Amino acid sequence: MQKEKFLIKNNGQNTRLENTIRERFDSLSKSFRKVADHILSNQEKVPFVSARNLAQEIGVSESTVLRFIKSIGYKGYPDLQLDLQEWITRRVKPSHKLKEIANSRKDIDAYKLTLDNEIRRLVSLRKSLSSEQLNRLCTTITQARRKYIFGERTSFPMAYLFTFFLSQLLNDVYLLKMEDPHFIRTLAEANKQDVALAISFPRYSKLTVKISRLLKQNNCRVIAITDSLISPLGRIAHDVIELDTSSNTYFNSFTVVVSFLNCLTQVISIKKPKQATLALRKQERIVEYFDILLM
Repeated sequence: MQKEKFLIKNNGQNTRLENTIRERFDSLSKSFRKVADHILSNQEKVPFVSARNLAQEIGVSESTVLRFIKSIGYKGYPDLQLDLQEWITRRVKPSHKLKEIANSRKDIDAYKLTLDNEIRRLVSLRKSLSSEQLNRLCTTITQARRKYIFGERTSFPMAYLFTFFLSQLLNDVYLLKMEDPHFIRTLAEANKQDVALAISFPRYSKLTVKISRLLKQNNCRVIAITDSLISPLGRIAHDVIELDTSSNTYFNSFTVVVSFLNCLTQVISIKKPKQATLALRKQERIVEYFDILLM
């Protein structure tokens, strides 16, 4: 199962870098212009790609890339990468996004703007998500011995929700949390028969990436639910479910993520009707015994 690409996130430009290149663009050689165009179009990718690989992607020599970097004022390629890393960090900070919104959109209709954004994301998901992709993903999950689900910070509620959904349909579903007394043992027992669903969106969790890397070392199949194939999580996962959580406000929008997890749960319940029904009936008896629900 190759890495899946569901949605492409369209991000803003690094104004400082863009202005620097624009000021020098007329004086750039043809090969330098080629490098400039590629860097501006892939600013989130450049911090995680070596100069040699970047040159191969562009179709120029590595020395051309390095000479271009110096021509626009950087000491070397690592300095450009550091600059872009800092730009990415600033751009995804809620405080920075809130300041931008407050300065540029004083008369916005926040209610309409937010709902329109959610609707666009759902429409995009519907157009890009195929039944074939969902079926392949469901097969991977249902055939696994154990299913590990995890996410930190704003991604944790989605990890918890999907664990709740999936554990009602399948056996051996685990929500990974460091505070769980069995956390270390659970990770140690993971192997190639298992699958892990890791959830992480900007600002990315180091812990989620570390857990994913450890599970991958144990030959566990890692499926990333994230916003980009080149995100820290996307780059180490076996498979990537790419969902656009960008929003017009200062926090990510997770409606599309919850909707995707709901779709995935529904497909699994349909693919495994007998197993799902039996599991639900067993849990219903427990719920009734403890008289947990009002209805």
